[in-house]
Amino acid sequence: MVNKARAFGLFAAVLPSVLLILLCCCGFSGEVSGAEINGSGVAKTKEGPGAAPSAKASGAPSAEEEELAMPAPITPYVYNPTGRRDPFMSIIELNKAKKVQQSRPQRILTPLESTELGEMTLVGVVINARGKYAVVTLKDGKSYTVVKGTPIGRNGGTVLRIEPDKITIEEKFTNEYGKAVVQPVLMCLYHEEGEECK
Repeated sequence: MVNKARAFGLFAAVLPSVLLILLCCCGFSGEVSGAEINGSGVAKTKEGPGAAPSAKASGAPSAEEEELAMPAPITPYVYNPTGRRDPFMSIIELNKAKKVQQSRPQRILTPLESTELGEMTLVGVVINARGKYAVVTLKDGKSYTVVKGTPIGRNGGTVLRIEPDKITIEEKFTNEYGKAVVQPVLMCLYHEEGEECK
């Protein structure tokens, strides 16, 4: 019984201090400023002839309450992937692709190498005793002569074969999985748009 009374007395002595700490930590706006806490732990405000009326008594919200009531503007987050690797691509495959790119000699690309194959048109094929030649026109109207082995297209393609009515281009590129892919592409001489070249 003595221990319970001692514990209750200790609790009653510490309670006002704990309440004051909790009010300060939880962001109590300070309406108890100038208040006195009596021995029972109840805060008494100083209201008298010289004390200013509280904001609640006047009915108008204080500037602090208005500031707390207004929500902060939300700015959406926009992800910028520049300079970052694709998180879904294997690092090992990515490093292999970089090594392949670095192994290629760096040189200035010709107009044929800096243009997509879909933007080119085969306009003529010449086969004679000297060899086989083909004439390819770009979208800007300029024409270029190609032979077997000429680099062509953005995907590192080369002319593989020249036939009387078409040329075969072999493209070597790395797909989205990091694998090296070799793909033959046909460019026909008498080819209408929307029609497949065979």
